[in-house]
Amino acid sequence: MRPLSILCAVLGLGLLTWLIVESGLDAVWAGIVAVGWGVIAVTLYHLMPLILDGWAWYKVLLSSYELSSFGASSYRVGFARLLLFRWIRESVNALLPVAEIGGEVVGARLLTLDKIPGGIAGAGVVLDRSLQVVAQALYTVIGLALLAGLTGGAAYIPWALSVSVVGFGLVAAFLLAQRWGMLRLLENGARRIAQNHVLDGLHDHLMTLYRNHRLLGVNCGWHGVAWLVNAGEVWLILFLIGFPITFLEAVVLHSLGQAARSAAFFVPAGLGIQEGSYITLGALFGIPPGVALATSLVRRAREVILGLPGLLAWQTIEGRHFFKRPSKHP
Repeated sequence: MRPLSILCAVLGLGLLTWLIVESGLDAVWAGIVAVGWGVIAVTLYHLMPLILDGWAWYKVLLSSYELSSFGASSYRVGFARLLLFRWIRESVNALLPVAEIGGEVVGARLLTLDKIPGGIAGAGVVLDRSLQVVAQALYTVIGLALLAGLTGGAAYIPWALSVSVVGFGLVAAFLLAQRWGMLRLLENGARRIAQNHVLDGLHDHLMTLYRNHRLLGVNCGWHGVAWLVNAGEVWLILFLIGFPITFLEAVVLHSLGQAARSAAFFVPAGLGIQEGSYITLGALFGIPPGVALATSLVRRAREVILGLPGLLAWQTIEGRHFFKRPSKHP
C-alpha cells in the first residue's frame, strides 16, 4: 500500500471513529444489534443487483464475440462463470485499497485466464465500467431531484444543478479520453515496456463496441435498474432497525451516499465519507445519527460477508492457474 493510501485510510478511519463517538456508541450499537441475523437477509438481497450487473457485463461480452473474429467455436465464458468474476470484481473494489478500479483489472485478467483475448477482455471491462458510471451519474441526478422534491427545499436546486453539471462533465471527460486514445497508450506501453502483446486491439475493439448504440442503451439500462434495486438494501436495513422510510427516501440516501463514496475514491472503501453522508442526508428525513450510522455499518458488514469469499475465490483461481503452468525445467 502506498504512503498516500495509508494516510487516506488513517484519516478515513479517524473520521469514522469521530462520527461514532459523536453519534453515540450506544445508539449505533443498538441499531446494529436490532438488525442482528437480519444481515444475512441483507446479504442475500444484494445478490439481486449483483446478478443484474453481471448480466449487463455478459451482454457486452456477447456483443464482443459477434463484433470480433474470435470465432463461434472458440471458448466463451458462460453467464455463471462471468457472474463469479463480477462477484470478484466487486469484492476487490470493496475491500482492497484500489481506488474502485482494481476490480476491473482483476476482471479482465480472469477473462484472459479463460483464454479470452486481452483486447476483447479489456474492452469489455472498460465499456461495462464506463456505462456503469454513466448509469450512476443519472442515478445521482434522480437522487438530487428527489432530495429537492421530498424536502420541499428550493434552495437545493442550484446546488443540485451544479453537482449534476460537474458530475456529467467528469463522466464526459472520462469517455472522451477513451475515444482520444487513452487506452492506445496502455497498449503501446505494454508492448514497449513489458514486451507483452496481450492488450493489442484494445482501443480499436472498444471503439467498435461504442458504435453499437443498442448495446450501450441495454447495458446502461441494466446498470440503472441495478442501482435502483441497491436502494432497496438501505430500505431493508432501516426496516430491520425499526425505523422504516419510503423507498424514494432510500433512493436519496443510497444514490447520494454512493456518489460521495465514489467521489472520495482516494479514501479506501470511502471510510467515514459514506457514514458522514448518511448522517447528513438522514437528518433531512428525521433519521437519528446513530441509526443512520448503523445503516452504513451494516452495509459494510454485508460487503465483508460477501467480499471475503470473493477474494478467496479469486486467489483460488489464480492458484490453480499458477500450478497448471508448464514448468520451464524438466
